[in-house]
Amino acid sequence: MADTEVQEKDEISVYEVAFHIDANLSETETQKTFNSVKEAIVAAGGTPFAEALPVRMNLAYTISQINEGVRRDHTSSHFAWVAYELAPEKQSEIDEVLREDKTIVRHLVTITTKEEAEYVQNRAAEKLIVAKPEGEGLSDKELDEAIEKTTA
Repeated sequence: MADTEVQEKDEISVYEVAFHIDANLSETETQKTFNSVKEAIVAAGGTPFAEALPVRMNLAYTISQINEGVRRDHTSSHFAWVAYELAPEKQSEIDEVLREDKTIVRHLVTITTKEEAEYVQNRAAEKLIVAKPEGEGLSDKELDEAIEKTTA
């Protein structure tokens, strides 16, 4: 019986797909690409359980993409990820969808655990990112003084 329980547990794996979506797309088109990845997971019999919605970011290096003989260089993208459970033999269906979608600049699929993916999602939700508009705000000296006051 114990062997059967282990075998059943091994039939489902936990994956995380991280992907960059073309930064030139509108917010609606970006969301459509994100949703199409989740729909492909469900269509393959998977169950998404954690995610990070697309966020625009500058890339650390330029990614070149060739579509229909035309080269495009990307210096920014909309980054997103989805964690999901899926039978290993169905993962190739997800890989094919990711490769064929020309709005996805680059992707990476990793094997993870449900606990790790949920932890990352919860940590991301806890972070508060405040952008400082250019040309406004405190000088370094003023910032240091404000930090010193709050920690004293």
